[in-house]
Amino acid sequence: MIMKSREVFKIIVATLGLIGILYGILFIMDGLLLSLGLFETAHSSPKYYLARGVIEIFIGVLIMKGFPPFVNLAFPPEVENKKDELTKK
Repeated sequence: MIMKSREVFKIIVATLGLIGILYGILFIMDGLLLSLGLFETAHSSPKYYLARGVIEIFIGVLIMKGFPPFVNLAFPPEVENKKDELTKK
């Protein structure tokens, strides 16, 4: 069974959301390690890493759930239905 291009694009967008979540987890872990004093940085604080991690996770979840309708922008539902009707005739 061949997947439609809309479904493939939806998987790609969800994968990008997952990457955003993983980056968020990485930032939170860096913030925790920085707050424990396991490494030091001259330009930042643990609050920055924790806040950025939470924001990255939030944006990643929104992208995975489809809040910004990237799939609908790339593949409008009406156009896809018209193509299906044309191929059936």
